[in-house]
Amino acid sequence: MQPRDLVVTARRTVGRGQGKPRQSDLTKALSTAYYAMFHALCWNCADCFIGKNRPARNQDAWQQAYRAVEHGEARKRCSRMEIRNFPEAIQSFADFFVFL
Repeated sequence: MQPRDLVVTARRTVGRGQGKPRQSDLTKALSTAYYAMFHALCWNCADCFIGKNRPARNQDAWQQAYRAVEHGEARKRCSRMEIRNFPEAIQSFADFFVFL
């Protein structure tokens, strides 16, 4: 699952109709945006632990690392004050992830 595809889906969900989006469309778009961020986090964790180079990495190990991230634990870690020790881009990601 590609996180960018989920972002496109979220945007499309909100922009479907004419005028103001329905509450159900907004809720669906937020949920989809959350999953885009979660899958981006999983993807990056797997790349960091196993490697980005697809031909050179062990695909089973990469999938295991990708699937090891748990929603609740990720949210809890992103909301801790220690996140402020990371670069600003990571802090922004964590803040938005917790917000969603």
